[in-house]
Amino acid sequence: MKKARANIFLINDKGFSIIEIIMVIAAMSILLITVIIKTDGMLESMSDSVAARRVKGDLEFCREWSMNRRDTMRIEFNLSVNPALNGYRVSAGDSLRKADNSYGLALISHPLHSKDFIVIQAEDDIRIDAATFSHNVIIPGTSNPYSAQNLFFNNMGKPVLNADGIIIVNGKTLTIDAETGEITISP
Repeated sequence: MKKARANIFLINDKGFSIIEIIMVIAAMSILLITVIIKTDGMLESMSDSVAARRVKGDLEFCREWSMNRRDTMRIEFNLSVNPALNGYRVSAGDSLRKADNSYGLALISHPLHSKDFIVIQAEDDIRIDAATFSHNVIIPGTSNPYSAQNLFFNNMGKPVLNADGIIIVNGKTLTIDAETGEITISP
């Protein structure tokens, strides 16, 4: 004669019932959906921070270039809603300002690849929402100043600004100190 099992919790010793398997899958699905929703927001926020740090790094590179090479740097921001145009490009110019208060400038190569130093939203996932710089730099051959979307670093690495400059990148605010050229990021 067979002995009865003493385990009162085990009703069926042949395996799991289909209802138990469905309950476990449903619970795991709910947990997985919750994790996916929470990480999606984190990844978007992280990519915005990475974009702001990339622009900050590029601006710091331009500032260092101007100091090391005793050259003027110009960063021209394009605020277009078209992702193929929105972004910025970097030019280097004469180390001395011309008599008419203008700079002679030419595009430089990006430090990480041999292409021109042009960053656009469509390729680099960096969206420039706003860029405002107060300066009095004159366009060569005219008496008109460059637009407020142009940032200049002189041959000493100092920004050519009358007040602090502001850039908004993917919703993050970068501030360029007019006196020191220090760049800070705030949410």
